[in-house]
Amino acid sequence: MTEQYFLVAPKIIPGEALSSWIHRLCQSHGISTKRLYKLLNFRKPEDVDSEEFPEAILKLMSMTRHDIENFQLVKAVNRSILLTEALRKQLRTGLDQSPTTAFCWQCLRTDAIPYYRIEWRFYFWQTCPKHLVDILTRCPYCLKSPDLRSELLVSNNATPSLAFCYFCQFYFGDSIQQIQSEFATSSVEQIKTQQSMMASVVYGYFQIHPWAERFPLQSMFHLYNAGLLASDIKSDSCSPPAWGEGIFSSFLHFLDSKLETGERAHVQISAMAESKK
Repeated sequence: MTEQYFLVAPKIIPGEALSSWIHRLCQSHGISTKRLYKLLNFRKPEDVDSEEFPEAILKLMSMTRHDIENFQLVKAVNRSILLTEALRKQLRTGLDQSPTTAFCWQCLRTDAIPYYRIEWRFYFWQTCPKHLVDILTRCPYCLKSPDLRSELLVSNNATPSLAFCYFCQFYFGDSIQQIQSEFATSSVEQIKTQQSMMASVVYGYFQIHPWAERFPLQSMFHLYNAGLLASDIKSDSCSPPAWGEGIFSSFLHFLDSKLETGERAHVQISAMAESKK
């Protein structure tokens, strides 16, 4: 295979999942993902969005003449997934554990080139901040979830784009869903929380304002699963958003409710606060 084989490969769109780009790449050349990986002399991964960035993918980027800088986002997310068990558990999968994705039907309807966003892969991402609608996890017509292992765009059952259901050819842009013109406070907080969590996934750590210490993502998901992530979030351009220090009081309340006495909880929280002064 020569480098010229992929000279007309599409560019990865900012925010696009690696799996989405690979499906579009295969469509542009009329080959299946299975064929693509065979040409690269590489096994077809179970979930390319969650595995270590292999040499074959780096080779593919070179062969498509695309700057590696364009793939820094997906590389960062892959790395965080590999290093964080709790984040791996957040990856959406089907009943047979096949990789799947949710989607915003309005995004796919308005995209010049429909593509799957990397954040749609995670369970914690539930609302589209652009269109203020809950993202869908299944086709509204056949009720099947997108299967990223399938040959979505190149097969006997191929669809024109990722805006169509692979199983029934339904156009996701025709989905009927009530758009909320006014969000409840909880919905606004949910959007802020999921955006901050995704930023932390990209950076590989999270922070608690006003301290500069970097905490592991595993701890963030422990707090998330316990419902303790505070809504007051500080942000700047050089680091991921920092959760408000109110998270400590939430944590304290949580421990008090779980322990026979609150004494131990107060000691732990005080020690944590003192260590960050």
